[in-house]
Amino acid sequence: MTRKNRKVRLFRERYPEKTLRLLYRSDLEKLGLKYAARRPALAAA
Repeated sequence: MTRKNRKVRLFRERYPEKTLRLLYRSDLEKLGLKYAARRPALAAA
């Protein structure tokens, strides 16, 4: 079990009423690629 998964499991045991979404680095990279194409280019200042 990874450290992150252990922390999530303990959090869910202590706070069952709270929702927690776990994101991994690969998830963030995929989101970055998905939404980077939609982002308008910044104007040179």
